[in-house]
Amino acid sequence: MTGKIDFLSTDRKVDTKGKKSVEYIKKIVENVFTYLDNNYNFISNYINYIPINELDWLIGYCYKEYEMLKREKYSKKMILLYLVTKITSIISLWTGYISEGGKFPILDSHNYKNIDSLFLSLVSTTNEKNCNNLDNLKCTVVIPTMLNYDYKDLLNIKKYLITPLSKLDYINKIIFIGNFKKDSYEIFDNIKNLEFIKIDKNPPAYARNVGIKESTYLNSDVTLFIDDDVVINDINNLKALIYKSYLYNSISSPLIKSFNSSWLDMYHDFDGTLNGVYFKNNNCLLYSTTCCMAVCNKLFYDGIKFDTNYRTAAGEDIDFSLEAIKKGYRIIPVDSIHIYHNYKYTLDTGLEMFIKRFFRYGIGNYQLKNTKPYYFYLLDKYCKVRRTIKKLKKTDSYQKEILKLVKYLEL
Repeated sequence: MTGKIDFLSTDRKVDTKGKKSVEYIKKIVENVFTYLDNNYNFISNYINYIPINELDWLIGYCYKEYEMLKREKYSKKMILLYLVTKITSIISLWTGYISEGGKFPILDSHNYKNIDSLFLSLVSTTNEKNCNNLDNLKCTVVIPTMLNYDYKDLLNIKKYLITPLSKLDYINKIIFIGNFKKDSYEIFDNIKNLEFIKIDKNPPAYARNVGIKESTYLNSDVTLFIDDDVVINDINNLKALIYKSYLYNSISSPLIKSFNSSWLDMYHDFDGTLNGVYFKNNNCLLYSTTCCMAVCNKLFYDGIKFDTNYRTAAGEDIDFSLEAIKKGYRIIPVDSIHIYHNYKYTLDTGLEMFIKRFFRYGIGNYQLKNTKPYYFYLLDKYCKVRRTIKKLKKTDSYQKEILKLVKYLEL
């Protein structure tokens, strides 16, 4: 089902004052919609199932973003790039959600009074732990991966992730878990405390549960979940993160920053894609992401684990976080600690990778809608802005595809 929607012929309920800027934003939304429909089959299969009232919301949301960026004195080009990227991410997410059979509105009208009282009580308290035996602290590192990379990428994983981890005093075991080929092992020879666990099932949630079982078998105090595309620039940061989760019987979450400096990397930093959201009037987070998070093992003895119904790397960490909060555990943001994430965008193919990422997040949202529908209620009612790492700034590393898109829009 393809074709162009006549946005401007539809009556819209957008609370705006500046008609000229609203028309400008409508044009951007319409043209991004058409571009994605015409250029990406996995998007065009579902894009026309997006309800008109959701597109109304998108125009109103982008109008607010536009006015905010204008007040902060961003250039017209920077605002345009941001809006095109934001609209692309949202439409990609919606089509991923629709591809699984997702229905709108995502935020439903159910009564969540029990959830209100539960979450408000849990996020207002904290329990510190006596750390007399901190010197004996043990941590297991769990890395879900298929290691299906070329030799150069494997060398980078060894250099920027595994070697720094192997130098941490607290680490008793670093575990790769996945369906990988045996020849991937050789490059990691001579790394102490490194183990490979081969599994036939690929979902990251399943691999992390295997890691939980290993960590509890080793009687570890903390489990560090981390992805293979993380870059560690300072091992002391991870020491502090592990210590924090042990001290507070909690999940501790660093700020995730892009390793590279292209436009799409910068967008993720500004958007806070991997950094969760703060509760209002509280320093806790609604969720942490498994890109990098330290978890006190006490959670696992309370029966908390990852839901393996999440078939891809999207949403399973939010589900896990909500289960932890329900059992009385807090998710603590450690904003002073920065961990770097390599999105691996290239100048030529970055846009398609970006679109597929948010399409995958949409699939995760469908799973959340089925298993934790109150997540969207909590996000809307009790959370404030995302955790972000920095403001937008000029860069010479604009992906060719995003510039091509902007040129196509004739804006």
